[in-house]
Amino acid sequence: MPPPVETASPTNRRDDGLAGVLAPLQPTLGRILRAHGIPLEDRDDLLQEVCLATFKSWRSIRDPTGWMIRVTDRLCTNYWLRRRSRAQEVPVDDTALEVLANAHPSSSQGTEGAMLDLATALGALPLRYSRLLILRFAYGYRPAEVADMLGYKPSSIRKITQRALALARQRLTGGD
Repeated sequence: MPPPVETASPTNRRDDGLAGVLAPLQPTLGRILRAHGIPLEDRDDLLQEVCLATFKSWRSIRDPTGWMIRVTDRLCTNYWLRRRSRAQEVPVDDTALEVLANAHPSSSQGTEGAMLDLATALGALPLRYSRLLILRFAYGYRPAEVADMLGYKPSSIRKITQRALALARQRLTGGD
């Protein structure tokens, strides 16, 4: 009677090394990266981070497949957290306010007052709204670029812009 044949379960693939685990797992990891909305240009970098973390912990890993899936999910979450924290560094400065004030000058009379009102309104807005409005209208970035800079989905920029403009309009007209 021939010896029983072992099936290639994730645990048995561990003996094949990292390449043996990664090869059949790549489609699954790719789906996780896509589900998290990771841009195409960053997917390979995240996958390399997963492989590096796996390699570093290889001896202590019992189930490499499950471990790599969890690490991929965690790294995807950290990716967006890092992107969002970098977005907090977008400057809100006087130059942006000047550009906004001069974008549609109706006349030289009242420009300083309008600039002051605009600066006051933008200063009273939540930080994410003021940054969005300045990037969008003062610096002229497209919605997709603003979404990338601030860490939002491009599809949400239109709605957030509408809310920010409504709140700014409310503050400018004194309708707190």
